[in-house]
Amino acid sequence: MLNIKKLLIATTVSLGIFLTANNVVSADTTLSYKDVDGVKCVNIVELARLKGEQISGVTHEVYGKGYNITFDGKLVTIYEEAPCIFIDGKMTVLKTEVISADGLEYNFPVMQTPAKEGDGFLIPMFVVEKNLGIKGSEEGIVVEKPKEDTNTGNNNSNSGSNNSGSSNNGSNSGNSGNNGTTTPAPKPDPKPEQPKPTGMAFSTFASKLPSMGFDDLGTYWENGSKLGTARADSNQAGFILYQNSSTFNGVIKNCLNMLLPTGGNKVFDIISSPFSNQTLELDGRIVTIEQYPQGVRVNIRNK
Repeated sequence: MLNIKKLLIATTVSLGIFLTANNVVSADTTLSYKDVDGVKCVNIVELARLKGEQISGVTHEVYGKGYNITFDGKLVTIYEEAPCIFIDGKMTVLKTEVISADGLEYNFPVMQTPAKEGDGFLIPMFVVEKNLGIKGSEEGIVVEKPKEDTNTGNNNSNSGSNNSGSSNNGSNSGNSGNNGTTTPAPKPDPKPEQPKPTGMAFSTFASKLPSMGFDDLGTYWENGSKLGTARADSNQAGFILYQNSSTFNGVIKNCLNMLLPTGGNKVFDIISSPFSNQTLELDGRIVTIEQYPQGVRVNIRNK
């Protein structure tokens, strides 16, 4: 009688362990959101760990320490002191501001370093969803864990019957040549759609110049010195920069961000240091940057 009781207890314990193990394997994990200044964010390093993505530490001489993380083939680079993150090498801002002009609204990028949580970084969900294609629920991001395949034996047993069926199809295909099948001609690849300008219209920008300190001729003066000019028509906008000042630099940076929402800061960084003449494609527009003895010339036009 005592042995029977021991056997029943051992069986019960074993069954409990088996059921618990199965529940752990099939359970999903929800990574909760974190609030940063009213913005719903997620710890992207913790998300990568839960999804089993590749993570490696990196260090930048200016931006400090950070990570390289791969999400479904996309490389995400984050530094603790960088004013943005980089996805496949492209600058991606973590904050935007809505600016209204002539009844239209524009989302302008705002430089902001990522918030830290432990050894990870909190990234806004709108960035994660738009750029990485990872959606969230009301509570957080649900990360599914792979379930054990309990039908391995059945799949193997059926493979023989599937193979036998395919061999019959193979014997029939020998007669298909008599039917004279015709291979359809491949369809030509569609032409890639040209990116449309995303910045402010040139005519709208022209109307904003007086409010930013330019006179009727498009000249910017400061303490009697001519620092530069800006002109725009319906097709393009151009700048000639003669001198620098903190105020004038801020005005030019603002102008570039109006016309190039994601590329304005890049152009400003180029002209703020010694550079070679170059032409860029940014935000659906062509940007020409040239160095002259008198100063710097920047021209922006639609493609």
